[in-house]
Order: sequence, then C-alpha cells, then structure tokens
Amino acid sequence: MKKVLLTALLLFLTNFWANAQGLGPMRPSELAKQKWFTSIEEATKSPDKVYKLTLRDQKLTEFPKEILLFKNLQVLDLSYN
Repeated sequence: MKKVLLTALLLFLTNFWANAQGLGPMRPSELAKQKWFTSIEEATKSPDKVYKLTLRDQKLTEFPKEILLFKNLQVLDLSYN
C-alpha cells in the first residue's frame, strides 16, 4: 500500500508541474462530463481519453504502472484496496 501512496504522490506532483507549465487540468464542468473508466484493460484501449479512473475495491497490492500511460488523468480513485 505504501507503493500505491508513493506513486499517487508522484502523479499529483506531475499534475502540479503540468499546471505550472500552463497545461492545466480540464475545467470541472467539462471533467464532470467525462466517462469514468473502471478497469486498466478498458482504459489502455484509449489512453488519451482517460480523465477519470476508478480502481476502487479491486484488492490492489501494488500501484498499476499502466496508470502512468494516462497523460490526461485528473481523477484517480484507489480507495478500498
């Protein structure tokens, strides 16, 4: 679980850097319209369209490295793992 938290922190810092570069996140009203992806398999089929990903309650023990492919990811739910 420590690896999951460390990698989540890395994603946060990456997003922070992108914001500082003017590559900011999508507006909340637009983000609300985006699809929730619910599996890594589904998300990797169209990685550029992944803005929201929930891997909630999937018994993860390590951070899925595939998440790093999702350059537009703005919301990540890893709760209950």
